[in-house]
This record gives sequence, structure tokens and C-alpha cells, in this order.
Amino acid sequence: MRYLERATIRRLGVLVCVIGLALVGCGGDDDEDDLSGNYRGTIQDSLVGTGTMTATLVQNDSTVTGTFQTSFPLGNGGGSISGTRSDDALTLTVTPPQPSACPLNMTAIIDGDEIQGTYVAFNCSVVETGSFTLTRQ
Repeated sequence: MRYLERATIRRLGVLVCVIGLALVGCGGDDDEDDLSGNYRGTIQDSLVGTGTMTATLVQNDSTVTGTFQTSFPLGNGGGSISGTRSDDALTLTVTPPQPSACPLNMTAIIDGDEIQGTYVAFNCSVVETGSFTLTRQ
């Protein structure tokens, strides 16, 4: 009888371990992986220099949308953000509300609560590039 009790206890222990591992493995979509939130940081632009940037991002699965605002000594800007996230990489399009302003293609890397990236203007008569660093607030 003791052999049966030990075998049953071992099986139960193995079953508990397997269930525990399965639950841990299924928890891949933690809130810490979600980019949704408010961000603030610096931006370095090839045309207007150094400024500050704020962004509000919303992530739904791999889709990222939001708004941004920049502040430079010579003026402010802003607009909408849309794009995708793949693991720790972001590919975004930034669209200013003014028809005369240039849209931007951004690529960025996510490292915890920090996003670092670069951008380049497209469909634009001037060459504009830059970099930015944002931290979740």
C-alpha cells in the first residue's frame, strides 16, 4: 500500500509541476509587454535641432497607434502615429495634421520602458532625418 501511496504522490507532484509550467508559459502577454501609455523624451532633428517629444501610444496586438507632440526653440509640432510592433522592434508612420508638413517613417527598438529610434521624412521636398529617445512616464 505504501508503494501505491508514494507513486500517487509522485504522479500528483509531477502533474502539479506540469500545470505550473504550462501556466507560466501561457502568460506571454503580460501588461509589461504592452506599449500603451504616455512617453516623454528628447528628439534631435536635422533641420530644427534638439527638442522635447511627448507621445501617447496604444497597442492592440501588434498594431500601435497614438499621438505625439514636439517642442523646439523655433516652434512646435504634432500629429498621429500608426504602425506595427514585432517583438522589440517598432515600424511607425508619423502624420502631421498640416498638409504642408512632411510625414515621417520611424524605426525604433523597445528596451523595457524606453524606446529609441530614428526617422526620415518621405514625400517631402526637403531632406529631414533625426533620432529620438522616449521613456514611459
